[in-house]
Amino acid sequence: PLGSATHLTPRPTWLRAPMAASAFEVLLSNATEIDFAVAQSRFSELIWVCGLDNSGRLVLALNAAKLPETNDEAEAALRFAALCAAPVVQSRFCVLYLQRDDAPVSIAWIKRVRTEFDAVLPNCDAIFVVGASIRTRATLLVLRLRVPDIWSKLSFCDSFTALWQWLPSASTLLPPSFALQALDDRIAELGTPAAAAAAALRPRLFGGSLEDIMADFVLGGTKAPRCIESALSFLRRPIALHTTGIYRESADATIIRKLKQVLAAGDDVLFANFRDVHLAAGIVKAFFRELAEPLISLAVAERLLPLVSGEPMVLLRELTLWIGGHALNALVLLLRHLALVATQSAENLMSAENLGTVFGPTLVSGRDSAFDLSHAASSSALVRVLIANAHLFDEHELVV
Repeated sequence: PLGSATHLTPRPTWLRAPMAASAFEVLLSNATEIDFAVAQSRFSELIWVCGLDNSGRLVLALNAAKLPETNDEAEAALRFAALCAAPVVQSRFCVLYLQRDDAPVSIAWIKRVRTEFDAVLPNCDAIFVVGASIRTRATLLVLRLRVPDIWSKLSFCDSFTALWQWLPSASTLLPPSFALQALDDRIAELGTPAAAAAAALRPRLFGGSLEDIMADFVLGGTKAPRCIESALSFLRRPIALHTTGIYRESADATIIRKLKQVLAAGDDVLFANFRDVHLAAGIVKAFFRELAEPLISLAVAERLLPLVSGEPMVLLRELTLWIGGHALNALVLLLRHLALVATQSAENLMSAENLGTVFGPTLVSGRDSAFDLSHAASSSALVRVLIANAHLFDEHELVV
């Protein structure tokens, strides 16, 4: 069953010890008797369900980087991929042939893909070769003209950026390595003069004013920019909530920088593509930390600190008196989320106290130059109490 999995096997696993060729041939002798757990161990992450394209077709991705080097094993792997896809393909679909830049695309391999998939799944509308070289693209064009009955289904995209013209990237699942390649493709496009000029006209998503950000990066009815809503949605999944050190562990700084650039351009990102909880958490922390004005100013914090050890409702009511509008909505959205994270502290080791230590300086100081180490402990204590009592915002309808 697929469930919310990102590829066509019950649980993701890495490639383990090779299986004897004879054993694999027996495995494929009858599609109804395949031990998919064993087959998966041989060809993990080979075939993926990406979602639906703009015309409603199911999109499958074939990770060609996972194909074996020998011809016999590669053909068996392609047959396995097609058989894996069969249970979820109900009507028309297309295949993305994903190839890394450092491995040239072979016309012979592409033909094998078409043959194996047509044998099992005749409803395949198209096979898109992503990242094909100029030579491969020229060859495909000639073959489509001269032998249309064999090659008419084949097309190509020179980059993932071109792919998004017909495949909605915000809902497209890719193997992790290709998600990073797609990110690099978009970064290259954003480096053009036209993209730079367009970016100059937008409010700064990271480091800008919350009022300006909310006017440009928000969908109707949401409490935060689309990218933050998307990141928080991903971080509410069980796999994220159970991740040890969520919000405490750091993500890859280079990928965070690239994601910030893409998000600042107004792009949507599917955080599930990167299979890294800390990337989504890093984006959330960066957004709130880099706001031009912190959600809780030092002046407001000083008014609230004497109330930290008292009745929680008094503290929360005072908070809503001094913070309002977009700032209050964004703050309560985050506090509710952090309270949910804290409920899983037995597994993720992030209690309200630990989360307060992480987010205290972020929410109270932001980039305030007046903030110093003397404020760190008090801001952490304030945020800890707010997280521990976030449920009271709903129970007493303190925020609409």
